Amino acid sequence: MHLVRQETMIQTAAYNLRSDFSSMNYTDLSAQYESAYHWFESFGFNVALTRLRQYKDCIDELAAHYQDGTLDVARFRRDFGDQVAALSEAAEIMRIHRGLVDLYSSELKEKISVVLSGKDGRPSPSDFDPSRDIAFELLLASLCRRAGLHVDIGAQADLIGSIEPRGR
Repeated sequence: MHLVRQETMIQTAAYNLRSDFSSMNYTDLSAQYESAYHWFESFGFNVALTRLRQYKDCIDELAAHYQDGTLDVARFRRDFGDQVAALSEAAEIMRIHRGLVDLYSSELKEKISVVLSGKDGRPSPSDFDPSRDIAFELLLASLCRRAGLHVDIGAQADLIGSIEPRGR
C-alpha cells in the first residue's frame, strides 16, 4: 500500500509540473503578474520601489500595445534583451506566487524581503546575489507544493520537503 501511494504521488507531481506551462496573451499575463505583485505587497513591502515594479512596467507596456493592436509598430522603452530578461524574471515571480500564494509566515516574509532586495537584471555568474539564491529556493518550494508535497520554509534549512501528502 505504501508503494502505491508513492507511485500515485509521483504521477500527481508529474501532472502538476507538466501543467505549469501554458499559452496566454499579454493582457492575461499582465493580470497574472498583477496578482503576484499584490501578493508580494501583502507582506507589507513597498514593491513599487523594487525590481518587481520595473518588470510590471514592462509587462503592462506589452499588454497596452497588445490591446491597442500596435505590437508590430511599437517603440518600447526597453531594448529587446532587457524585455526578455524582465519577462523571464517576471515568470519566476509568478511561479513563486502560484505555489506559495496561500502561505504566510515570518520565515517566508524574511525570504521575500531578500528577494525584493535584488537589483534589476540578471547578475553575472561571478556576482554574489542572495536575492536570486533565495528566489530559486522559493521557486523550488512553489514547484514542490504544486506537485502535492509539503514544504517547510523555515530557519532550520533553506527548504525542507516531505514525501507525505499535505494535510497529514
